[in-house]
Amino acid sequence: MASDLADPSADVSDPGARLLVRIGDFVEPLTRFDRSHLTLAGSEHKLVEVMARQVFRVGFEIVRSEGNGALPQGVTALPDALALSREIDAQLAASRAAVPGKLAHWAEDHGEDPATRPAVEDCFTRLPPLGCTETCGTCTGAGKVNCSVCHGAKDVTCATCDGRGATRCQTCAGGGQVNCAACKGQGARLVQKERKVWDDAIDAERIERYQEMETCSTCTGSGKVSCGKCSGRGEITCARCQGRKVVTCARCSGSGTETCQACDGQGKRYKTAVLTCSIKETFEATPRTAEPDIVEVLKGLGDIDAVLGLSTSTRAVAEANNDTLRRDTLALTPVTSAVIAAGGQNTTIRGFGARQDVRDYRNLAGLLLAGDLDVMETALIPTRRIPPRVTPEMMGALSDMLLSEANYSIAAAPPRKTGAEMEREFKGVVAGGYIARAAEAMRKGTSRAYWSALMRGPMEALAAPIVIMPLDLFVRAAGIGARTTLVIACMIATFGAAWLGHVYVVRQLQQLLLPAGTPKIATVLDRMRLTHSWLIGAGATTVFLTLGMAALVSVVFRSNS
Repeated sequence: MASDLADPSADVSDPGARLLVRIGDFVEPLTRFDRSHLTLAGSEHKLVEVMARQVFRVGFEIVRSEGNGALPQGVTALPDALALSREIDAQLAASRAAVPGKLAHWAEDHGEDPATRPAVEDCFTRLPPLGCTETCGTCTGAGKVNCSVCHGAKDVTCATCDGRGATRCQTCAGGGQVNCAACKGQGARLVQKERKVWDDAIDAERIERYQEMETCSTCTGSGKVSCGKCSGRGEITCARCQGRKVVTCARCSGSGTETCQACDGQGKRYKTAVLTCSIKETFEATPRTAEPDIVEVLKGLGDIDAVLGLSTSTRAVAEANNDTLRRDTLALTPVTSAVIAAGGQNTTIRGFGARQDVRDYRNLAGLLLAGDLDVMETALIPTRRIPPRVTPEMMGALSDMLLSEANYSIAAAPPRKTGAEMEREFKGVVAGGYIARAAEAMRKGTSRAYWSALMRGPMEALAAPIVIMPLDLFVRAAGIGARTTLVIACMIATFGAAWLGHVYVVRQLQQLLLPAGTPKIATVLDRMRLTHSWLIGAGATTVFLTLGMAALVSVVFRSNS
């Protein structure tokens, strides 16, 4: 039986017809076609049994911890570590022994309700943590140990004098003597003297001054005297230890002890142990059908809640065994299979559950849009030219493509989004192969339309730097500052004209391709990086031509002069 959504007499109480309505609600907004292009060629409605198995396994773990000082608040104190180990093991054994009875009791009360799960409180009675304290073996409870540097001596050897109490005199370098200041270490000095001599020229006596070397009286000719700094000893009392040869230990500040690192100065350590319980759930769904696509969907349901959400009736039985509770739920899941005729092809789409949840639309929109894509790819063939040339047929085909929301989303998708990601977002209403073909066709068509429109006028704005030559005649006399301003103003004006040209082209393409104003062609241009390419190219061309013209003008006028 064939049914058409455009037919008002269609029986929407029929599961196939209702699924067709649901499919139309999803697909129609994604294409430029209305739902009358979808025809129900046949349908089947059946209940599929799904055996859902939940396994709840109870597990225990002893969490142990250690610390310094007294037991934390709320911990039950035990005499020693042996008692702690014995008591925690007893708690574990008792808790494990109680699990089967508690699980059986829970299964009796709740096992037939598949929506419920056993909680930890149903299987385990929480117990307070246990603990004990021990005297720190490192410090024997004192909280202090001998200083690791002075080993309890409180003082350490003076590092400045190496324990000698004195350091070498720097003035005499330890020799005890220095050069005599009077004779500069020579042992003798030049002395000025006078004597009377007879001068034949004047026939009389006169005073004659002369110099004579004499042994230095200060150092008695040795050139050395005792060092005044160290009184000739060659060393001076150590300034750090004041001659004591030892100094107070800096690590322990002279106490001879330091905090015990093993117990952090507490003198004792504690150990605690607490028994915890957890329940691990595993799930498996087994559909009882031979149809692979139904098996794939129902077997992929991740938990019992997903199974219950699609089922109309369930029957569950649970049994407990030691630490494990197993519950088998037989669920009846309605599955409606509709054969949809679209674009001259048939595809089977399945709706699961009473709400007919569709997990995969099987490229249904792709089938409807395949004709537009074929026309687009054919229209692109005559436009393979440099510079690009567009035809009315290509512009019409591109307009038809972009009018469909699915195609527009493909064209405006971020560059890093893959076809597989888009297919998942669309629930398979367009397949990966269609997405790749449509994206490539729209990229070629949009870019060729954009560059062709730029070359029909806006690109001529890049020739604006030629105005520098006549304008330079007027500003040359004003100096280099005025000429630099002219160059910068020319760059700004040229790039501004390029930007306005882009805006003009965007508005023109919007009117030609999407005259209703939505969706926005500017978004497609931006995502395809066409705006970016034009502005970067225009900016580089502006700088190159402007500076080139300025250099040419300078060369021409320099030659003329």
